[in-house]
Amino acid sequence: MGWDDSTVSPLPLENIYMRPVYDSAAAGFNVLAQDTIVGYMPTQILSPSEQEQYIWVNVVGDSMSPMIDDGSKVLIKLQESVDSGQIAIVLIDDEEAVVKRVVYGDDWIELQSVNPYYPPRRFEGQDVQRIRIMGLVKEVSKSIQ
Repeated sequence: MGWDDSTVSPLPLENIYMRPVYDSAAAGFNVLAQDTIVGYMPTQILSPSEQEQYIWVNVVGDSMSPMIDDGSKVLIKLQESVDSGQIAIVLIDDEEAVVKRVVYGDDWIELQSVNPYYPPRRFEGQDVQRIRIMGLVKEVSKSIQ
């Protein structure tokens, strides 16, 4: 059984940009946010004017598993806020970068893991200022071998 050329369509060549991959964001462990580019990945970005807003980040840890596994890369759209319930890369105390679901309350922010082994981290009152949203997780890329 061979390939049927009529069912194979080429990848689109337009709107593909090489975007940097950074090491690393912790998903569960206290890993310092790194700003080292370790490579580039071809990335489809529908609006060419937005290409600079997208980066890839390597994820370390299993707190977001099985959605985002240790060793996955996440495509981040750099932005300073996300809606409650969205998954974002978050900077804590300007040094610890984590990938978490962000949930807002009246005077608190909770960072939630997908993996039930990891309890939510709640920041209340003045501690809310320790949290800085870096960007929205748009896509996950993981190797299976």
